[in-house]
This record gives sequence, structure tokens and C-alpha cells, in this order.
Amino acid sequence: MMPGMTGMELHAVLAAEQPAIARRMVFISGGAFTEDAKAFAASRPGQVLAKPVEMPELLALVRRMSEVG
Repeated sequence: MMPGMTGMELHAVLAAEQPAIARRMVFISGGAFTEDAKAFAASRPGQVLAKPVEMPELLALVRRMSEVG
């Protein structure tokens, strides 16, 4: 857990202020526990990894997100 805000809240701030960065965000989660979190994760296919994360999976996602404009 992040102190002070959730990943969803951070994404909302970035989407409003720096949309190009928000499009490249990667989310790593131990599980979406609320309906809002589940919907948020589902709305970002290919940007969410579930823990435990395997290194090849993480590297592939980072490469893919580095190509997003």
C-alpha cells in the first residue's frame, strides 16, 4: 500500500496533469479488493501485474509501456 493515496488516486492526478505519463503507468497489485479497484484494473488491460511478479513478465511490460506515446 502506498502512504497517503492509492494507485488509482495517483493515476487520476497524473491523468489530469500529465496524461502521457498516466498512459504509461504500470500497476502491480497483490489483489483488487474493492469493486472500484477491480473495475479500475479491468479497464487497464496489459497495465496490471499480479503479485508475485516474474521478472520476464515485468520486463516485457516495461518494454511495452516504454513504446506507448
